[in-house]
Amino acid sequence: ALAWLSWYGAAIWQLNRIKSEALAAGFPATVAEVIPAEIPEGENAAPALVRVQAILKSAKDSEGFIKACPGAGDAERDPLMFDATRLGQLQAQMERPDMQEMFRLLREASRKPSARFDRDYSKGAMIELEPLTSMLFGAQLLSSKAWMAARQGNQNDAAADVLACSRLASFGLRDVLLLGWLVGVAVDGVSFNSAQRVLVGFPPDSFQMEDWEALDDSWAQHAAEARGDLVRALEAERVGFGAWVFEGVMAGRVSLGETVLQAAPEKSPDAVARWRRTMDVYGTVLAPLFVSDYAAYLRHALSVHDAVKNGSAGTAGGEAFASRIPKWAILSRLAAPANDRMPARIAEYEVSLQLGRLGLALEDFRSRAGNYPATLQQLDWTDAAITDPFTGQPFVYRPDGDNVLVYSVGIDRADDGGLHAPREKRRDIVWRVQRGESR
Repeated sequence: ALAWLSWYGAAIWQLNRIKSEALAAGFPATVAEVIPAEIPEGENAAPALVRVQAILKSAKDSEGFIKACPGAGDAERDPLMFDATRLGQLQAQMERPDMQEMFRLLREASRKPSARFDRDYSKGAMIELEPLTSMLFGAQLLSSKAWMAARQGNQNDAAADVLACSRLASFGLRDVLLLGWLVGVAVDGVSFNSAQRVLVGFPPDSFQMEDWEALDDSWAQHAAEARGDLVRALEAERVGFGAWVFEGVMAGRVSLGETVLQAAPEKSPDAVARWRRTMDVYGTVLAPLFVSDYAAYLRHALSVHDAVKNGSAGTAGGEAFASRIPKWAILSRLAAPANDRMPARIAEYEVSLQLGRLGLALEDFRSRAGNYPATLQQLDWTDAAITDPFTGQPFVYRPDGDNVLVYSVGIDRADDGGLHAPREKRRDIVWRVQRGESR
């Protein structure tokens, strides 16, 4: 008993020391500190996004509904791969009253400055991510609408829909949840990918920068704010997970066995019972180890926070962070994958925004000069704006008649020739406008 008490006391001392370091650095300590403030009703995009969620829930259950997104790389979803029959079906779907209402709501939401959702933040990791996930699905359909408008030569509407996608990303990027931030990055990824496909639909000399300046401004704003947004999301994640699981178990408010099973349910009844018993023992009999696990989690979270805040790109898999967590820190190791790639994700996202803005500038140059510049330096941008942060050298740039390719080698620092296929371990971040065959 004395040994157990000594062990527990040492663990508590270690935990309090790390908590004190976090407080001294100005990090939030309670859930109340990270809950977003109330906003005026007229400035809140959340009600419109909730209605989008309801429309999509009903639409996806309808027979033959097409989940389309340009650049998806999937013959079932990518309209660039559709035959005439399927394109006609997609066009008919876009003209349905419910889809028209959804597009109207998405555009209406995109013009709002912020979104505050009605959530119970005391649920920690079990908070529902809807309607942000529906917003992502809606943005994919909106990007398909932009692509179809471009095919019909309607540059103004196409640019406006791509812009709406990027502005919708703001609600995820500024969300208090880390998963919300990731949804925001994904929505802006839709705007980045669809812009490349939309531009292919216009004759090279018809590009009008005035139609795209607002998108350039949106990407510039996200680039300026994204790292700070991620830092706040990481702080909320650390407080939410820590207060919900660790603090809740230590105070007797939460059953660790039930909590773990909710987060990662097992199908087998025997496995459920075994996990519940193991986790409950971990939170009671092995309480000193559990407290040390909490300290390890805080130390890990603060390391990731500092790397993001200080601009470290980390590695493709975040191994440097995961390797610092002791093998016995069960919950810390469960939570680590959500945080480990954050330094890489923010670095990749910032580069994609940089390439998107560079791509628009290249189209503007071509519309005025009749051809793409021979080198990126001809754009008269700063050296930093045309430099790949992963290499310190200019982005790889290959103009080719009516086509253009510019890319970053990505987080792995390996030049894959302008290919982005993470499953094949090719991680170049690419801007490509391909109007015809390359020479």
